[in-house]
Amino acid sequence: MLDDDDGEERNSPQPPSFAQFLQAHSFSQFSQLGTSIYSNWERQGQSKGQAQSNKVRTQAIEKFEKRIDKFLELKQKKMEIEERKLLFIDTSHMNSFQRAEHEALCNEIRKKYDFARGN
Repeated sequence: MLDDDDGEERNSPQPPSFAQFLQAHSFSQFSQLGTSIYSNWERQGQSKGQAQSNKVRTQAIEKFEKRIDKFLELKQKKMEIEERKLLFIDTSHMNSFQRAEHEALCNEIRKKYDFARGN
């Protein structure tokens, strides 16, 4: 909290939380959200007459980059888990076309993760 000249307290702009980033549903929305949130945060600081140094801006950007990297890593792990679940789907209720399509998809997943098909 900062004191104005007239004695009133005002809130200093806070960097956005990681929860705001998790609201994005796709990678493109995620990157756009990060940019827009940072821009709004930066604009708030400038509109209140607070000059931010390049060092502070750089630190904020680096902080966002770390969050984005962590988010992408978690997203990739979730995708890997979902792909591995596909390998264990019951195909007894599928018709021949669906079964062939499922088998082709499973072969791609096995190649991707170097799973050997046991004979």
